[in-house]
Parts: sequence; structure tokens; C-alpha cells
Amino acid sequence: MKKIVMSLLYVVGLIMMVGCSSDEVSPEKPIARKTMAFTMKEAAVTSATPAGSRTAGTYTGSQLDFFWTANDHLWVNNPSATPALVESSSSNLAEQLVGGVSKVPTAKFWFEGEYTAPSYVVRYTGQSSSVGDKVIISPMQEQQSPGEATQIGMVGDCGTATATYSAAAQHYEFTLDHKAAYLTLLPYSTLYTGEKVSKIKITASSPIAGTFDFTDAGLATTAPQNPSNTITMTLQGNDGSGFPIANAPNRLVNSSTIVLAPGTYSTFDIEYTVTHPLSHIQGTVTKHYTNVTFNPGKNKKLNFDLPYPVTPARYLFEDGTTGTIGEKGSHTIVGVVVKEKTATEDGLAVALHSSTYYHLAWQGPRASNVYTAQQWNNVMYPNFTDAARDMDGYKYTWEGAGSWDGTTVKATSTSPEFSAFRDGTSTQHTDAAITFANGKRGKWFVPSVGQMMLAFQVLGNISVLPTMAGQTSGEGDYTYMKKIFTDAGLSPYSNPGLIGGPDNEMWTSTQADASHAYCVRAIRDAGDTKISFVIDKAELSHWTGVVNPFIYF
Repeated sequence: MKKIVMSLLYVVGLIMMVGCSSDEVSPEKPIARKTMAFTMKEAAVTSATPAGSRTAGTYTGSQLDFFWTANDHLWVNNPSATPALVESSSSNLAEQLVGGVSKVPTAKFWFEGEYTAPSYVVRYTGQSSSVGDKVIISPMQEQQSPGEATQIGMVGDCGTATATYSAAAQHYEFTLDHKAAYLTLLPYSTLYTGEKVSKIKITASSPIAGTFDFTDAGLATTAPQNPSNTITMTLQGNDGSGFPIANAPNRLVNSSTIVLAPGTYSTFDIEYTVTHPLSHIQGTVTKHYTNVTFNPGKNKKLNFDLPYPVTPARYLFEDGTTGTIGEKGSHTIVGVVVKEKTATEDGLAVALHSSTYYHLAWQGPRASNVYTAQQWNNVMYPNFTDAARDMDGYKYTWEGAGSWDGTTVKATSTSPEFSAFRDGTSTQHTDAAITFANGKRGKWFVPSVGQMMLAFQVLGNISVLPTMAGQTSGEGDYTYMKKIFTDAGLSPYSNPGLIGGPDNEMWTSTQADASHAYCVRAIRDAGDTKISFVIDKAELSHWTGVVNPFIYF
């Protein structure tokens, strides 16, 4: 634990009035002063005596060390004052927190008034409390960086101490005892590749957050105002999307610390929200505990090996919003979400089933004997690795820049050379329902190779992707994938999106060369439970297929 020293200092305006009387004061008693400074003195830190006299936390791997941060303040319980609880009038934090420094190990706090008693009780009630007898433990907490719990002073950290006068040093000394409880979580998994924990929600059998009465003895945990049995921690990380998931507990990768009320809870649940690295779709994993005790001033560390999350399918509604089946309400489902929108990226969805028209060739009318794999794009990708990275389906379909001449918009051209682009963007029963349109949002388009591969990864849970044309992907879960589409109202006897039918081949808008276009073929096992896919280069003659339209939102 750390020592805090309370020194006696004159204010400049009082030097003449009280300077001469100091010789008459017994050295065994405190000297009456009009302003007093509390100065923190460093003491040795061990695992048994961690840095307890500070108000921001750093998890070291074995303990939670504390530091002072901007806007920290203290209270002194001075029975001679009216009111008795006196708030610090100033500190030296501002002069220390410069040049990018956000936390410091020591600080001075000044108080107005006279202090002559042998000891006083000091209180810390956190940055969110403006009084000395209330502590607010927030039900909504947030941490910016792993291992650095700089937020705890703002969300409920608190403490008390007895400041005792030292005759030799002529100052008061005390060590702050923290009175809140702390929970440090280190989820990990060997199953994930790139997922992040973006949110953690804890739910207890009795209130763990709210406004608590605070006395010289600490928190009164019964009957808080605005009680909450839950606390939600939002994790930011470098890009605001959460903390990475390491394959073993690692405090530097994703440890987070929650402030909560001390006590014993008969049930205690921790729900981790896991964000998919490609789709940005979130799923949850919940760990249940019973009879868990959190002691005042102590940090409890919990590791948890995360299994795969429960990830409900998300659907695109007619107005551009998304949600689960349970959130559908009066909305009309127009597609299945492949990639959720973010603050910087549009979302991406696939239609519930393939285009209304089928037997589509890249040149010539539908079901005719005129076939070609020429798409007339502005770029070709004979190398499969390049094709797999192609995400420009909308550009080839709706932008002149995506055509060989730089001007032709294939989706609206009446030329028979672009019938697959034109007819492949029709979904008929959902077109009229769509009420959102902004830039490239709200228009069906022929997906590229990269966009089709992304859809199979996300919706089919396929992790092993082909690395060359003609190579079959790893197997995914067809039962899960088909249920996503049938839950949205698609007939069980219909061919859901990404399956093909009545043609086996599903066109992409990625062009290989002047004689070949890329197409995708889904492969189901005999039991109709597994699915994989293969990407081919369609040849010049006698290749027709269907289109699975995609849409931005």
C-alpha cells in the first residue's frame, strides 16, 4: 500500500498573520493552518501491498496497480467544519499531466480550513460523484486499451483512509484503502482467427451498480439508488472495434477491468460479445458462475476459454436497417446480411434466392444458343489469387468505369451483350419493397469472386478457401446455411441463395480473360448437411447460369 502525507502549508496572504505564532505551538500537536496539502509519498510496492493509493488501474498480470489521473479529488471529514466533508480545492495534477502523460504515481491535494486534530478520515468518491457521501458505480463502463484501466476513477472507484499526524515530520500521513471491488477478465481461445471481444456484460443476483451511500467505513451496498444488476463494458481497442482474442490469457492483448459493488452473489453471469472479423456480425458466449464473492479493494481475475459464439443470422430489411428474425416486426426481409455496415464501410447482403431469370449467358438473349463468357469489364484477372481479392461487383454492374469503354452501364444497357448483368439484377418480389437508396446503396448487382467467397465464408462457416480455379473449398455447415434462408420465409423446397438452381453455375462479375468468366458451383454432400464450393473459369461456348444478386446498404 502507498503512503499519503498531509503537509501544512501557508497560503501567501496569511503569512503575516500566523507566522509568528508557530513557535508557541507544541511540536506534538498539529499546527493550525488555513490551507493544507495532502502529499503522496512513495512506499515499496509488493504483491502483498500493491499500489493502492491511486485511482486509475494498470493490470500487471498478478495485481491491479493504481495511479492518479486528471480530475481526481479527495474529501476530508473535518468535524470542526460546516459542512464536515471538505472537498480538495486544488491539486498539482494539471502540472504533471503534460506532454501526453495521462497518469502519475503521486499527487498533492490542497484543502481549505484548519486541521488540529490528531487524525482525520479521508475519502475518495470518484470523479463521477460531486459529494463526499455518495459513490456512483456506473452500469455502463468503457475501456480504451488492454491492461490500462484508466477509466476506473470515472465509473465507481472509491476509498477511505485515516490520516494520522506525525510529530516528527509535522504532517498527516495515510494510506488509501480502496472500497469498490474489481473484476479483471482475460478471455482467450484457440478456435478463433481474427475475432474480437467488443463488449462484456455481467449480470448478478443483486445490484452491482448504482448510487451507493458512502461513509468513513466504505460502501453501504444495501438499497442503492438507481440500482442495476448488470454492468456492460464496451471495449474500444486501436480501431474502436474491440480487443483481439489471444490463444492464451494475455493481459497485453485483451485484459479489461470492471468496477463493481463488493459482495457475494448467488448467480453471476458473464456474457462476451464476439465480433466476426469479416462480417462484423456479433455473437455471444455466456459463462455462468454461482456463489461468487468480491471483496472490497480486491481484484478478482477470471480467465475463460471462449467456445464458438451463438451468432443469430441478421437480415436486411426494406428500409436499409438490419436485425434478427426476432427483430423483424412489420419489416420486409429483402436479403441476408453478409457484412454489417460500420462507421466507415457500407454493409453487404445477398438476396434470399437467385435472380428471377435463369439460363443467363453473358451475351445473347436468355436460353438462346448464343453464348459467350465475355463480360466487357475494364479489368481482367487471369490469376486466381487476384480474382479472389476482387470486390468490385457493383462497379462492373452499375458504373461506366467498370466497362471496357469507360462509359457503358451494363445494368441499364439494352444491348444483348449485357443480358446477364441486366437480368441478373432482378429479384422481382423484393425490388418494389426497397425504400432505401443512397449512392451505391439499394441497387442489386452481380457479385464478384471475392464477394461470393466472403458470403460462403460467413454464411456457410467455410474456413478453408480454394487457392486456384477448379479447387474445392473446405466443407461448411449446409444445415445452418439453409436455415438462415428458410427462417426468412423462403420455401424449404426452393433453392436458397448461394446454392444455384435451376442452373448449377452461379455467375460472378469477375472476368478472367477475353474468353472466360468466373462462376461458382455449390457442392452438397449426400446427406444434405455439408456444403463446399468450387470456382471455375467458364468457357466460351454453352455455359449458362444464374445470378445471386448482392446489395449494399
